[in-house]
Amino acid sequence: MDIIINTEDQTWRSTPASGLQSQTVTPTDGELDNLDNNTFKVDYIRIYKPVAK
Repeated sequence: MDIIINTEDQTWRSTPASGLQSQTVTPTDGELDNLDNNTFKVDYIRIYKPVAK
């Protein structure tokens, strides 16, 4: 099996009920260019192995 660790923008968050672009939570390209603020780091993952009964 593979483990996929990611973060992504969901459409239910990026389109506000008001429909106003100014109220979206999706970052702009300029905001994403700043790697100091937009680096996804994972320092710990816990994985469990199933136990046969």
